[in-house]
Amino acid sequence: DPPTLVLSRVRFLLMHPTSLPPHHILHSNSECIAVWCKTGRWSTLQASFFLHSTAAGNAKSAATLAAAVGSATVTTTVPAAGIGGWFGMTTTTSVSLVSAQPWLVPVLA
Repeated sequence: DPPTLVLSRVRFLLMHPTSLPPHHILHSNSECIAVWCKTGRWSTLQASFFLHSTAAGNAKSAATLAAAVGSATVTTTVPAAGIGGWFGMTTTTSVSLVSAQPWLVPVLA
């Protein structure tokens, strides 16, 4: 905005200090006042950046965990194939962790 408009907003706040909302660290702080004076919009870039980066960080962590658990395998004992399985013979095989521990599915969702 042009400097005259920015200065008129500053003067308005100086003459009407009670028009400001109470201070809040995320959505009503000194940066909000500066942004409003310059642009006419009441917002804070620091809080927006913090909240966005935190959400992005959580999504990245969840995706990494899901990929790790989804590709993890465990060795388990299973009945042998064919007639040997009928007589109690067993063998070991590798299966995905989610197949062996299905309770992990809602944890990852």
